[in-house]
Amino acid sequence: MLTPLLKTKLYIPPPRPYFVSRPWLTEMLDQGLRPGHKLSLISTPAGYGKTTLLVEWIHNVIQNGVNAVWLSLDKGDNDPFRFWCYVLTALNKIPQLQQTDIGESALAMLQSHQPPPIDSVLIGLINEIARIPEPMVLVMDDLHLVIESVIHAQLTTLLEHLRSDTGGLHLVIATRRDPPWPMARLRAKGELLEIRTQDLRFTQDESAQFLTQAIGFELSPENISALDERTEGWIAGLQMAALSIKERQDLSRFVASFTGSHRFILDYLVEEVIDRQPPDIQEFLLKTSILERMSAPLCEVVVHAERKETLPAADTLREAAGPDYQAILTYLEQRNLFLTPLDDKRRWYRYHHLFADLLRNRLKKIYPGEVRDLHRRASAWYEDNNWVTEAVKHALEAEDTARVARLVEQNAFSMLDRGEMSTLLGWLEMIPVDIRRARPWMGLAHAWVLVYDGQLEGTEEELQRVEKALTVLGSVEQERAAGHISAIRAYAAWIRGDGEKAEYFARQALTQLPEEELTVRALTGTTLAGALMQCDDLDGASQLQGDAILRSQASGNTHVYMLSVSMFAFLLIQQGRMYEAEALCRQALASAAEQAGRRGGQSPAIAQVYAMLSAVRQARNELESAVSLAQKGLDLSKRWTQADTLTVNYVYLADALIAAGDLVGASDAVQGCKQLGYVSSWFDAIVGRQEATLMLAIGDIPAAVRWAEQRGMDYQDPIPQPRRSAYRVFARILVAQGKLDEASLLLDRLIEANERTGAFGSLVRVLTIKALVMDKLGNEIDALAVLDRALGLAEPERIMRPFLGVGEEMVPMLQKAAARRTTPKYTRELLLLLKADSGLAEALNDRDRGTGEDVSMDAQEWPVESLTKREMEVLRLLNTRLSVPEIAREMYVAPSTIRTHIRNIYSKLDVHSRFELVHRAKDLGLI
Repeated sequence: MLTPLLKTKLYIPPPRPYFVSRPWLTEMLDQGLRPGHKLSLISTPAGYGKTTLLVEWIHNVIQNGVNAVWLSLDKGDNDPFRFWCYVLTALNKIPQLQQTDIGESALAMLQSHQPPPIDSVLIGLINEIARIPEPMVLVMDDLHLVIESVIHAQLTTLLEHLRSDTGGLHLVIATRRDPPWPMARLRAKGELLEIRTQDLRFTQDESAQFLTQAIGFELSPENISALDERTEGWIAGLQMAALSIKERQDLSRFVASFTGSHRFILDYLVEEVIDRQPPDIQEFLLKTSILERMSAPLCEVVVHAERKETLPAADTLREAAGPDYQAILTYLEQRNLFLTPLDDKRRWYRYHHLFADLLRNRLKKIYPGEVRDLHRRASAWYEDNNWVTEAVKHALEAEDTARVARLVEQNAFSMLDRGEMSTLLGWLEMIPVDIRRARPWMGLAHAWVLVYDGQLEGTEEELQRVEKALTVLGSVEQERAAGHISAIRAYAAWIRGDGEKAEYFARQALTQLPEEELTVRALTGTTLAGALMQCDDLDGASQLQGDAILRSQASGNTHVYMLSVSMFAFLLIQQGRMYEAEALCRQALASAAEQAGRRGGQSPAIAQVYAMLSAVRQARNELESAVSLAQKGLDLSKRWTQADTLTVNYVYLADALIAAGDLVGASDAVQGCKQLGYVSSWFDAIVGRQEATLMLAIGDIPAAVRWAEQRGMDYQDPIPQPRRSAYRVFARILVAQGKLDEASLLLDRLIEANERTGAFGSLVRVLTIKALVMDKLGNEIDALAVLDRALGLAEPERIMRPFLGVGEEMVPMLQKAAARRTTPKYTRELLLLLKADSGLAEALNDRDRGTGEDVSMDAQEWPVESLTKREMEVLRLLNTRLSVPEIAREMYVAPSTIRTHIRNIYSKLDVHSRFELVHRAKDLGLI
């Protein structure tokens, strides 16, 4: 259940009735729209007229033909997706952006039950903005209420990539404190316009003008000077003073007593303002102060429906539209009692933030016993209107743990499915531990969030507390809750890499959970499959595939379905069944696309499916696609923030980038993965394996050796399945050290383990390394026999990377394999791909050097495959004098990406050089 957006937050407020024009300040803001500036920052304490200035300026800007939009922020905007939904809604009012994909379609996705990753939307937003030369303005009022670091990091990304040379989007921020952005850098580059407290303080003349307008008559110069001196140009203080002065006769005495700090001035003035209102209006002001925004129906529920007939009681209200709450709101607005309309129809309002704070303080003094009940009523109204976030917020303020528990329990899985884990965790951690202990289902919701967040020790502590509280449940509910406990423990054990314990708890959970508990049963079935894989029972895991996927689909929980798909796709990849893995992933993505069409956005749970599909593409040497898919997976996993999903997607992105030759990008991915912190020893091994792989790719052999030594790795160690891939990397380190005999013995054990379990996809990798080791040891015959077997396993599924990843050393071995007519077409294709790499052309121009064999084939055996659109672009640029780096710059990609395209083009057109390629392409009419 998603919270609807409040369009009133996008309403540009009207100019205030007591308005002092300050043209020199609006001119300053106008300067911010000139080329060179990205950000205008108005940063002052409360009450200095930030919003009033912006209202004057934005109305002038719009009249001058500049596209400008407004966003009022509040504390509820600390959820990243909620925040960006509002930003996109605001920007969608700009005509130029309405015509782009970042408009209504992106907004619809973010507002859906399963929104896309924010980073991908942000990239699209930046790209679309960069194409628009006309100036655009986005005003964000009260940014200080947004404290979520993720949002500020995303805003920094947006800000850093905005154009400052011409036109484009300009951010205008009003805040009580500076945001955590790189202000020094922006200031040094001249991209920042700043308006501070000293700029916004009223001068004495401005104070005189303001007071005269507000009061309706002129004060003496002495009184004006005294008020200006005591308030130091503080506009809010002057406004409250004006409200008190209106009905006073002894002005000089009042002004003389107007002393003290701002806090005491405010206390005094609010008492003066409130005390002069009719009693029923005072009650209304105080009781509605708990609301960040209010409407007549909401106020009616909060203030008490049965009191409606007594409101308004004051004579001053008899001219209003009738004795109802809308009339009260209209009255307050007309009296300028710090009430701001939030829409054109005057249905929603909010109090001035400072005024609301003071009202709330007074409420606690006058109605101390009613505060909780007021929040409870507000929570009930928001729940009835499907605004869960606001409902929970007021329930927490009311300390209504029963309502919070029910809302959390009813929405926990749906919120996890949508990736709202941080919000859910925040709710739970605001509830005292002793209350969670007394409510087993709340404790279980907390345990699910903790295990998803990778807090495994905290998960077990929470589960032990829940077990002690199970006696409050009936026998049936006890058994169901025990099933949840077992399911959570199974998942935690799987994350730790403890397959035996995970299998035990998963099987136990499946006996305890009722059949109608579809979501947890489906998740547990998938966990069981993962546990069996960790126990080397790949066949057993395979037998669970069909039933587990069907159950996960039936559950209706996207997260569980996608986790099941990714688990079994990983199993198929290990078994070398690449086509089946790809088909399974494609089916899941098609289902996700269908759901996105219905609901408006992708679920973050798809992250690991993208990672698995990336692994398939990488195995086939489709590296650009592999990197793109892995990046999509990482973007989604960042939205989800689930620890194990983030780790997996960082690792697969690093793997794809290493294969593509982008070692800088791979290093960033590895560092991002390490910054996540310790999840479990199994995940530590996964991250370490990728770090060591990067060291080998860089050529830093000493660092790779230290990595192995720090983990006490030895070629004679037992090799459990969860750490098998790490030992495969260790074998490569031994080869790099020249410890070929040790590497050979370790590889034999890895080969035996993969053969025994049927992990033929992993076996191809190990056999390739083994063939290289045997060749280095001078055992050419056995080396070729091992290579033949690897090629035989790889060809049906087009597994290429194990051979291409070896690089130049694989060329002579493949040439000998080709001479033996081992998988001839496939071997030839691998040789052509290797030949496209720099430095290998000379090696391959000499046909099968050292064997005397001609491994070439008749051209008719190699039909020309269709080139992709991107490959055609590269082909056309190859028919110029541009170098590979220059082509990369022309196409805005890395040189390694261009080299990958060239290898693919060479393979498809069966050519050996750029000169030959151009002639072949011309003969075929491609250029």
